[in-house]
Order: sequence, then structure tokens, then C-alpha cells
Amino acid sequence: MEEDVLNDIRRLETRILSLPSYTKLCLVEGRFNRECRAPITAMRFFYGSRGSPGAVIGEATEVDYMIYPDGKGEVRQSIPAVLSAMAEPVSWRQLAGQFGRTWYFDQQFPKSKRMRTRLWFGTPLPGFINRLQDREAQKHIFRKFLADELYPVLLESETDRVKVFYSGDMLGELEVSIAVSRDALLALLSLVLVWAYMAFYTRAPLLSVFGMFTVLLGIPVGTILFVMVGNDEFPIINLLALFLLTGIGADHLFVLTDAWRQSEACCKEGDTYARLELSMSRAGKAIVACGTTTGISFMANIYSSIRPLRLFGVYVGLCVFSNFILCLGIFPLVLILGDSGVKPK
Repeated sequence: MEEDVLNDIRRLETRILSLPSYTKLCLVEGRFNRECRAPITAMRFFYGSRGSPGAVIGEATEVDYMIYPDGKGEVRQSIPAVLSAMAEPVSWRQLAGQFGRTWYFDQQFPKSKRMRTRLWFGTPLPGFINRLQDREAQKHIFRKFLADELYPVLLESETDRVKVFYSGDMLGELEVSIAVSRDALLALLSLVLVWAYMAFYTRAPLLSVFGMFTVLLGIPVGTILFVMVGNDEFPIINLLALFLLTGIGADHLFVLTDAWRQSEACCKEGDTYARLELSMSRAGKAIVACGTTTGISFMANIYSSIRPLRLFGVYVGLCVFSNFILCLGIFPLVLILGDSGVKPK
């Protein structure tokens, strides 16, 4: 019950309620009352309106007024009076039922490390007749509000005295989306590191560029196949397939490169056909076996009861199949061009 802590909480709630789109997306009181429904929060007591006397603290000490939890007061009420009001066995409007008591302290338990605020949002949004009209468009508007307005405020709201936690279905989806997008950037970094090692190993930076490009082609091809088999939903977690394909595809490239170089000692000079046949007979079998077993192991998730995991397994499996087929079909041509001295265009 420190004053600085209460002031921090009040500032956060005021900032959220003053967001540009809040009044457009909030749950209204009713059909004829278009005011936003007040949040459920203990701050409604601390900044409540004063009423007639009668509140009692303890056994004998009386106060001169009652506090009504409407949150419309400009000055914060005294902490003892607020604790007394919160302990009253009264069903305050909008403070009863499942979400009625969202605080964890009152006159009998005056100390707590947690305080909860519940904000109300609802449909239909402005411009829509009812909540069923173009639901995806309404969700898109709300997601944009979360990403552009509410989420940044929540991230910046923590202080040395107050730590902010938050929950909500679409808010959770937004956090997962942001986290996976950041991880995808790390996957690009891993791709660059793999290219650098491959360039060092093969002593051919340009060859490595075309090799990694071949690996990356598995992503768009796998995505096309993923859509063609009837999936109209693309979970954000699918972006992490780039981590897997970078490692799997690099293995295919190393195997093909080594087999191609070893074939030079076994074939006549300039006999490209014999070298290619020997390389594919050695490396091709290993790549097909490795790629097939890896792809099938991911595709086995199609029987999972968890939908995101099921879609992720199918997507990665298709990308793995696309990856080893592209590596076998394109990279040997790059090796031939590299050895013949012809620069790929």
C-alpha cells in the first residue's frame, strides 16, 4: 500500500484508457449507452467518489464519508478508508460475479504483492452491424490495436516498484508472433555463419552462395506444397523451419561436394558424365535416405492432436523433401559449372 506504487498503477491505467483506439474497441455499457464499461480494478476504490458517512474501520473508529468505487475521483482517497470500503459486503455495480473481486487485500488482509486490473473489449466494432459480420476484419482491427498501441504501453509500463504481467488470447498470440519473428532473424544469422564455414571448407565463396540459395529454395517450394495439400492456415511457428533446413541442407551440400571432388581421382580428366554418375551413386543414395527419413519423421506429426504441432510437422516435412530434391537437382550443376570455369549467371 505504498503511495508511489499506487501512483504508478494509476498512471498505467490512465494511459491505457487514453489510447486513441480504446474508446472504439472497448465493450460499451449497452445499446443506448455507448460509454466504455469501466475496468474492474481496485483503483476504482482509491479514486472513488465520496458518499454519505457510515464506514467503520476496526471496531470503534468512524470516518466521515463512504467511498463508491466509480473511479471518477481526482484525488486518491486515504488508504484506511479504501480498505474499509473494499471490505464492505456490498455487491457494487460491475464488481460482482466471476470477476468481481480482482484484488487480494482488504481491511482484514491489508498487504499484498499483487493487484489485478481487468479491461473490457467487445464487438461489434464501429462500422460493423453485429459481431458476426466479417469477423476476420474485426480481429484484424483489434490485432492492430494490440500491436501498435496497447502492447508497447505494457512493455514500457514497468517501474522499479511495479512489475506488469498481462494475459489475453490475442495478446498471447501477438507475443508468440513477435518472439518467433525474432528467432527467424537468428535463423538468418545462422544461415550466414553456415555459408561462411562452407566457403572456408570448399575454398569457393561463390559456390557456397549458390549452394545456400539452393537450400533456401526449399522454403518457398515447401510453402506452395503446404498450401496445395489444403492448409489455409500458416502458424507463425513454421518460420522456425529455416533453422532446420539450414542444417539439413548444408549437410546435403557437403556430401555432394566431397563426392564430386573424390570422383576426380577415379575418372578420366574431362569425363564430366562419369564423375557425375559416380558422385550421384555415392552421395545421392545417402542424401535420399537421410532426407526421406527426416521428412517422414516430421510428417509423423500429422497424427498429433495438437493442431499447431501437426501443421508444423507437415510443413517441415514438405520443406525437407523439397530441400533434398532441389539439392540433388540443382547443386550438381553448380559443381559442374564451377569445375569447368564457367561463371553462373
